[in-house]
Amino acid sequence: MSASGDATGDAGGGQVGIARGTFLGLRADVVTAISAIVVSIVVSRGLGPENRGVFFLAFAAALVIAMLGDLGMSTAGITYAASGEISLRELHGAALGLSVLVGALGAAVLLPAHAFWTSEILKGLDVTMLLLLCAGIAPLIYAQVLLATLAGLGRIPAVSWIRIAQQIIIPALLVPAAVLTGSARWTLAAWLATAVVNALIIAVYTVRTVSPPAVPSADTVRTVVSFGTRGYVGTISHHGFLRIDLFFLGARSGPEKVGLYSLSSVFAERIALLGQAVYGAAAARVGGDEREVAARLIAQIVRGLVLVLIPVAAVLALLAFPCFPLVFGDDFEDSALPFALLLPGTVCLTLWYPISLFIITNLRRPGTTTLIQGGALVASLPLYYVMIGAFDMTGAAIASSLVYFSVFFLGAVVAIRATGLRAGDLVPRVADSRRLLVFARSALSHSRG
Repeated sequence: MSASGDATGDAGGGQVGIARGTFLGLRADVVTAISAIVVSIVVSRGLGPENRGVFFLAFAAALVIAMLGDLGMSTAGITYAASGEISLRELHGAALGLSVLVGALGAAVLLPAHAFWTSEILKGLDVTMLLLLCAGIAPLIYAQVLLATLAGLGRIPAVSWIRIAQQIIIPALLVPAAVLTGSARWTLAAWLATAVVNALIIAVYTVRTVSPPAVPSADTVRTVVSFGTRGYVGTISHHGFLRIDLFFLGARSGPEKVGLYSLSSVFAERIALLGQAVYGAAAARVGGDEREVAARLIAQIVRGLVLVLIPVAAVLALLAFPCFPLVFGDDFEDSALPFALLLPGTVCLTLWYPISLFIITNLRRPGTTTLIQGGALVASLPLYYVMIGAFDMTGAAIASSLVYFSVFFLGAVVAIRATGLRAGDLVPRVADSRRLLVFARSALSHSRG
């Protein structure tokens, strides 16, 4: 999975190599997975399908609004931090100002029209939950933009420790709230506390080790907004087709079905953690390397991911049917089939991450990812409507997998046409298995260093 020798060692300039960076990302991902399992089990058993659905609708809405309000700043942060073209002080200041502004706008949109939102789209929520949801928008945006900037700087060890801290805090607050109260409202309040604490941790680290915020210049704002908005529609489309199935289900079948299906989708998306770890670890290299070198690296990453993910997905699909009712309770038995049907799609979505990284940071074509993901979102709307209407949760899972596959396929076509890659370069070879073992040993050895 390394295109050259330094992919497994430390890169220059204080950055870590891809192997070590991937290990550090996976270390955080293991903690994330454990945290997610603990929280899902306790919240599911403590709240039951309906209250879990209410909580997850509020949580998902906050995430979607944060992505809508990102305005491409995460994409700009990771790109310009890697290139050094924009002052880090101004990037930090832009992140802070954007988060406050969007938080206020979110409240202005949701709260005055609370009767509409709680009766039509976010069924089961009340005004208090909408207020908690709105309060979480600003810390979510601030955290996601700064973490992207830190990844662009190659600060993978710090990002790893921050994520680990977050995944320790989440169950420490959510588990007691769900168990002691059985209330979706109090569980959402606990989630808000985790979002605020996480944003404060990131703020303290960034101020102390990178730069305090400064008011960005007009030129910086124009540059960041121009670059970010070219990929903005793609970003919101990505998170749109990740979550729109939940909102279709909520509007059609109510919060209980959301509670069942959200368990399937959350755990299916865990398979993408490996791709996200590689994405963060490879960001500085892919953005800074020559095009053909970066393309070869991305092809090796895709082949390695295929070798790992397909066997893992097959095993998880088989285990889902006995494990879901055993672990989460008989009320969640119906979550197993959607989970198994989502896995092929989430494998494709994981492969999309390194491809999109190459298109954005090396080809400098965020507008291309916008076209791909925006087109996928538009196509998904009638698909979800028909499939959910006909097959409920099963239809949502099948439609999602089809959408995720189309996104990866189109991204691969773009990467191939822009470089010397061939389609066969994305198909695993015998040598890739040996390279994967070398990569794993290198990651482990660097993690001890």
